Amino acid sequence: AGQEAGVSAGSAAQLLDVPVDERRAQQQSRSDARILEDIRHCLEESPFDAGELRVQIQDGVVHIAGTVESERVRAAVLDIIGGCSGGLVTQDQLRVGP
Repeated sequence: AGQEAGVSAGSAAQLLDVPVDERRAQQQSRSDARILEDIRHCLEESPFDAGELRVQIQDGVVHIAGTVESERVRAAVLDIIGGCSGGLVTQDQLRVGP
């Protein structure tokens, strides 16, 4: 069973300078629950409202669903998740709308 949580908003940890092999080693040493907690924290720190987003991690894949206000916010959410998850694959099910 995957881990799931609602989130309210956050800013991404910068992992872009970390080599891919090192990121893989880090992600393997963190549980899905810990990664989910990290993502939730990053989103809570972001400048936009991410209150309607649903995040789930199953088998090392991050699933994000919900509605965001613009493509800019959608891109920011995906960047945040990529940074906080250590580069895990993300299934984007976000919709842009009111």
